[in-house]
Amino acid sequence: MFQTVIKISNKTRKTYSKRGVLMEIFALLIIVTLLAILFPAEDKSDKQPDEEYEVKIYKKKKKG
Repeated sequence: MFQTVIKISNKTRKTYSKRGVLMEIFALLIIVTLLAILFPAEDKSDKQPDEEYEVKIYKKKKKG
């Protein structure tokens, strides 16, 4: 699926075809998105607290 072109010259080096690199990047993106869908991160903002409680705000009355 991924083509790697190996050129042997004075120094051995690998040159990857552009298509192969793009395919590899897309494959990684697809794998990451699948993992994100299968194991979603827990949203702490969406969680409701176990106990419900009321918050009351009192204003102090000024004397005098």
